[in-house]
Amino acid sequence: MSNGGCPVKGDFPIGGCQSKNFEVGIDYQGSDLVKSKETKGYWNMSETSDESCCKLCKQTEGCKYWTHGKHTPSGKWVCWVKSAPTGYEVQGSSSKYGARTSGTLVQSNDGSFKKAANSGIKKSRL
Repeated sequence: MSNGGCPVKGDFPIGGCQSKNFEVGIDYQGSDLVKSKETKGYWNMSETSDESCCKLCKQTEGCKYWTHGKHTPSGKWVCWVKSAPTGYEVQGSSSKYGARTSGTLVQSNDGSFKKAANSGIKKSRL
């Protein structure tokens, strides 16, 4: 927990930023909440992590989904925070755009975190 004791608002949903809830090789499409110059999202020239992107999503009002990866043309590490993606693409290390990892803060009734394949989000075509 943030303060070493009881959870605070920024800790919820608890477990959302654990790697077991991430989707490696998946890029959620659309509904970006933050725009920047050449790429949409938060970006950095130094390497960033999937966990840090998930935490940025937690801190961004309205964010429920995120995608993280190195933007191949620009060389930037980017975190795209999203409200409700319109679809997803498989983007592994062989993708011309660079590998992506995505996640969500949306939980199912059983407390698990939804994945693209079972969330009702449709697969987009490249």
